[in-house]
Amino acid sequence: MTLDPAESLKALGEALRSWKIWTLVLLVTLASLFFPHQVAASLGIEGLRNQFRPWLGVAALVSAAGLMIFFGSGLEARWNLRKETKKAYAQLRNLTGEEKVLLAPYLAEQTNTQYFDIRDGIATGLQSRGILYRPTNLGNLLRGFAFNLQPWARSELEKHPELLRLSEEEKADFDQETALE
Repeated sequence: MTLDPAESLKALGEALRSWKIWTLVLLVTLASLFFPHQVAASLGIEGLRNQFRPWLGVAALVSAAGLMIFFGSGLEARWNLRKETKKAYAQLRNLTGEEKVLLAPYLAEQTNTQYFDIRDGIATGLQSRGILYRPTNLGNLLRGFAFNLQPWARSELEKHPELLRLSEEEKADFDQETALE
């Protein structure tokens, strides 16, 4: 059996990312530090505790810090996800008239896919904002490229169809643009 240093380091890194190892080290070190004298003597750890007390204290502090970092990074990830979610929903509440017209067929036709020219600035703009996505990079000269509606966007638009209603000003702008074509 050969010992692969890279695999060993990888396994150690995985173990150190787990809250379980930090909790175990913290509990063991705190228990051994704060056991009453009689309990430590009956367990046979009194001499070890006295000899390694500074190291046990350091291990307790390091494991407590490891737990705080672990849970702090989890809270940070949740906070960032919440911010991104709010930002995404705000995108739907600030659609232009053209974007509303482009998105309306997804719901009206109960389809997940619409086809647009790859040069369509509205579709690619919605893609860059995370509302649409391209399931494939293959396109068709006649039909164009497939653009799918993100599941979260579909859900939100189905719950709030008013987000796709054109205001009177947007209707006037749209009618004017259509007349010019």
